[in-house]
Amino acid sequence: MNDEKAYEERADDIEYSDLERWTVESEFFKSIYKKIIQRGAKLIAGPRGSGKTHQMRFAYYRCLRDKKLPLAIYV
Repeated sequence: MNDEKAYEERADDIEYSDLERWTVESEFFKSIYKKIIQRGAKLIAGPRGSGKTHQMRFAYYRCLRDKKLPLAIYV
């Protein structure tokens, strides 16, 4: 394993507490979060490293914690 890979942080490998702490609270990302928690299936497309998994996991855990939000299924 080269040194670059050893320090790569991936949203699917980090603890939720870090994921929440590292989540950007800009208006752009808040709008993504709001769209994710709306009804219906979602397709998020973007280049590697653009935050797709990060945003989906963030929304998933928020839905688990807040029973007023929709049931989230993250696969």
